[in-house]
Amino acid sequence: MLGGQVGGRVTTPSAIVDPEALVLFSCALRDDEPRLWDLVGGFLAEGSSLLSVQRTRNLAAAFPVRVRETMREVAAIAVADGKDARWRPLATGKPRPYRPGKVYKPAGHIAAPSALVLRLRLALGVHARTDALAYLLAIAPAGATAREVADATGYGPIPVRRALDAMATSRLVLAEGTRPERYHVSLDQWGPLLGGGAPLPRWRHWHQLFAFLAEVLPSRTAKRVSERSAYLESSDLRRVVLAHRQALTRNRILVPEPSDYPGEAFLDGFERTLTAVATWLGANV
Repeated sequence: MLGGQVGGRVTTPSAIVDPEALVLFSCALRDDEPRLWDLVGGFLAEGSSLLSVQRTRNLAAAFPVRVRETMREVAAIAVADGKDARWRPLATGKPRPYRPGKVYKPAGHIAAPSALVLRLRLALGVHARTDALAYLLAIAPAGATAREVADATGYGPIPVRRALDAMATSRLVLAEGTRPERYHVSLDQWGPLLGGGAPLPRWRHWHQLFAFLAEVLPSRTAKRVSERSAYLESSDLRRVVLAHRQALTRNRILVPEPSDYPGEAFLDGFERTLTAVATWLGANV
């Protein structure tokens, strides 16, 4: 949906694409699926201007160190091939080669409903205000507090609140209530601009979920600690699941309660957790 030239069956997405989260998770999996690196490189070369450098920084903090290191190569591609100087502070070293031609004009696909974030960025600019608007449109007619919008978009609470207040003052969004205020948009107002008729795909909290998966699905090239006991392994997995619990609850993925699997029993609970996530992914991509 973002211009990637891939084989296989293409389905109509049921969720809105999160471009920065998609790039970061692709970096996490590049050793397991090298073709993903071709798509990352191609997207940065063709459409880096559609990505937010600040948001990429913010989201990368929740990903494993190996992903943050790979982002330096992503930034180098954006600078060298995308001619995008915004990425220069992050660019270090020489990036791994990628096969060009696997992504074609990402901006040409912005009419797709799942590309709402990129469409609004192309029209209004790449900043917190645009992404906050995309989120409110995706959850309409429901509303959200500034904190909820910040958590969903990956920007800081202060710039998000300022953006929402500015849009409310200009009457692009509506604000109601106090302590805290809730913001929402009128679909009657925005529907015609977005094509009207068909509802938008759903908003999913991809960046939290991808950060969780990047942590619990180590690359097949990673070194295994064969002497680790089952108890230590289960303890480590429990820690990761609890640390990323919001990724599961925000996406309403029903997983086993860790406390129901004491000690080594959580190895089974963890397997059930991954099964639940895989099932959810199959229904929400």
